[in-house]
Amino acid sequence: MKLQKIFNLKEPVRVSIGNPLWKGEAINGLYTWEGFHTITVDHGIPFGTEEFANIVAHEYIHAWQCEMGLKLSHGKVFKWWAEKLAEHGYKVSKRQ
Repeated sequence: MKLQKIFNLKEPVRVSIGNPLWKGEAINGLYTWEGFHTITVDHGIPFGTEEFANIVAHEYIHAWQCEMGLKLSHGKVFKWWAEKLAEHGYKVSKRQ
């Protein structure tokens, strides 16, 4: 996977389809750590689409933050990664 090469994460990333919730609200994607990185994308986002890829890229940033021991946020580090991912064709925003 292209994102795995970009981020060079030590731990595997599992991407699944589901109904991600954050504080009781439905969201497009969610990152969690369960002994491995898990990214859950909303079942209403068609697999293989640009939107799906961008959501996964967004959550990969959080996986990287986790491995680096950083706070999972949408601050300066997130913005830096979003710009870096744009060089690879991804459109990542903090609102995905």
